[in-house]
Amino acid sequence: MKIAIVTSMALPIPAVKGGGVEWLIQTIIDENESNGDLKITVLGIDDEEARNVAQKYKNTEFVFIKRDKIFYKYYGYIKKIFGKTEYFMPYIAFLKKYFKKNKYDKIIVENNINLFKALKKASGELIFHLHNDTVNKDCVLPEEYRSIDRVFCVSDFIRSQVLSTDCFDEEQVKVLHNCNCMQGDTVAADADDFRAKMGIAKDDVVFLYSGRLIREKGVLELVLAFSRIDTRASVKLVIVGGINYSNDKEDSYFKKLKSVATPNVIFTGYVDYKEMKNYYGIADIIVVPTLYFEDAAPLVVIEAMSEGIPIIASDSGGIWDFVNERCGIKIKRNENFIKELADKMFYLASSRETMQDMKQSALQSSKEYTKEKYFSNFVELINRK
Repeated sequence: MKIAIVTSMALPIPAVKGGGVEWLIQTIIDENESNGDLKITVLGIDDEEARNVAQKYKNTEFVFIKRDKIFYKYYGYIKKIFGKTEYFMPYIAFLKKYFKKNKYDKIIVENNINLFKALKKASGELIFHLHNDTVNKDCVLPEEYRSIDRVFCVSDFIRSQVLSTDCFDEEQVKVLHNCNCMQGDTVAADADDFRAKMGIAKDDVVFLYSGRLIREKGVLELVLAFSRIDTRASVKLVIVGGINYSNDKEDSYFKKLKSVATPNVIFTGYVDYKEMKNYYGIADIIVVPTLYFEDAAPLVVIEAMSEGIPIIASDSGGIWDFVNERCGIKIKRNENFIKELADKMFYLASSRETMQDMKQSALQSSKEYTKEKYFSNFVELINRK
């Protein structure tokens, strides 16, 4: 079976620049390299490092699309002069020509519904792999959605959102749960040594946040909640991430975080995905405080469970499709969010026995989200008519 995977055109594949969607694509091509017989072509943005890594693959062909530097340099002016101008126009133009010449059994578009503009005359089944809450009853869907044959959703929550549009029937919309992409890829450094390197005592309880440092993720509220317990317990808060994936620039929000943080808050900046095991290795509790949008299926909760780490998370989106009350504590998003978050953080940090029980439950739950099961589920869905 010939399959084309069209990336969202945000970050390259192989996933040398990170990105949750990109690591899930990487998982598919890695598993297919040793456990499958799919003929896969990945179409994505050009990147020199990605080209070098791509050479090791035998079962996947990579089509690298060069960024139109002139178009994007003057995009603002072009849009101002010509009005409605599609941001992804250069990629759409390339894809139109490519799929006119090349035929596939299945074409999977990752998370960017705009790219279906290029596939009106493409052969094969058209599948939309949706990773965010962008197709729901409150959205105005572009005309291109009509060409979609099936939708793969990363969580049951996202599936319910897609079905709420009444644009798809139940058989068209299926769930492909996310997985732990880092499983077995790296070995963590010695936890005590890594703690010492970061200035963290052996007995400190370490809260870990991993993700983009943006308002929607509730990072400011997390820092404020932590400040309420900082003097009541031996704790540290480690915040891993930049304002936009590998971007370590400091915007006004990042500066605000630093201005209200206590000395026991450690900002690491962007960390390469392959280094994350070191940080999970020193974490006692993961906090996912998403506030201002519906989190579809954050990889961090699956990774945390796989490392046996209890989770404190908001009631956002699809988080609780993966986490259960045996390995996580849910915080309602309301006017008391900061106080409730602080209370639960203090409660869990003060109860080693509860943390140990949750650790075992997390490890057990994580067995449902391995790379092998993810690839097996992907193949099963792909093979359905």
